[in-house]
Amino acid sequence: MESNQVLLIHSPGVSPVAVQKLLEEREFLIHVTRSWEEAERTCTLIPMEQLTFVFVDITLCTTGQWEQFVRRMQTAAADTVFIHFHSRYPHRLAPLLSGNGRTQTEAEGGEVHAPTIVGEGAKFREVLALARRYAPYDITVLITGETGTGKEVMARYIHGHSARRQGPLIACNMTAIPETLVESELFGYVKGAFTGADKNKKGLIEAAEGGTLFLDEIGDLTLAIQMKLLRFLESREFYRVGESTPKMADVRIVAATNNNMEQAIKEHRFREDL
Repeated sequence: MESNQVLLIHSPGVSPVAVQKLLEEREFLIHVTRSWEEAERTCTLIPMEQLTFVFVDITLCTTGQWEQFVRRMQTAAADTVFIHFHSRYPHRLAPLLSGNGRTQTEAEGGEVHAPTIVGEGAKFREVLALARRYAPYDITVLITGETGTGKEVMARYIHGHSARRQGPLIACNMTAIPETLVESELFGYVKGAFTGADKNKKGLIEAAEGGTLFLDEIGDLTLAIQMKLLRFLESREFYRVGESTPKMADVRIVAATNNNMEQAIKEHRFREDL
């Protein structure tokens, strides 16, 4: 089976030939669909781990079906990259596709290139302009938005346009870590800190030294961890679990959440100063 497969979701009534040609030139195996229903049926026939990209006509992304499709794709194929285009301007994809068409790669030196993001609309352009404006500055960033809207893609875009782009980008979904292990995963631990700690272990912060640490679903952290993360943001100091000597780390934090943070602050579930 081909491993470099793409799903092309095209607006009905508009010929997909131009886009198909661009993809065929890069030796993609293309599955052409003209509705969300057809795309859903096609996805049941494709091994999700072999689906590299989903090319979506932006004119179709105006209904609840789009949001539902993205959520299902995030669950079934989390590594798949969405690229949006306008049926009137398929040629705009040409300069964005090079080599085998991958828009996000990790070079041997560890550099993460910014993913290509294609879209239309004033709000979309406004968000992208904000990301480009603040990416070069070494400041903490919070990305908010519903599940499936591409928060991690935006985090990678920010990292790829920053002075840290040659450093590592470490991404972690905080809700995927059991609550009792969050501190040790984030800050690391020393041998003997707890049962099973038979050696020193670096945490996510140390692993991201010189680069960016992306913390997804930060809104679900406990207040105790929030306090320790705030201390790190203020001083760049942290303690491994079981260690009394502070360590320093040169790391930029980019965080994301789908929570209503203003409401969480009012309900004292999230620290306002953080």
